[in-house]
Amino acid sequence: MDRDATPVQTPPMGDGATYRRRVFVQDARGDGSYLRATWHPERRAFVVSTWRGDVCTGAVRVSVGAAAELVHVLIDGLTEAARTSAAPATAAARSTGRDVLARARAWIQRLRLSA
Repeated sequence: MDRDATPVQTPPMGDGATYRRRVFVQDARGDGSYLRATWHPERRAFVVSTWRGDVCTGAVRVSVGAAAELVHVLIDGLTEAARTSAAPATAAARSTGRDVLARARAWIQRLRLSA
């Protein structure tokens, strides 16, 4: 593990000029655990690992096709969470959300076709 790395948000996905290769996601329980996902282009696979502090507690290699399914369930969960949020969404926010979902689903479809 990168000893100096701390779980942080990575920049948003852009137009392809720069790509993220790693993301850290803190555990919602705030207990020092986190998930690390790393893209390995030479293998066309992701490694998703769980960490407690600086100790890896488990890892899984995820193929491009399986990653598309993972992204799909995350998008579905975010969609459901947005629909059931306590704050009423504005029409502009709903429209933006639909645009993001449409782009994400198109990206998933391209991943499936390239796998």
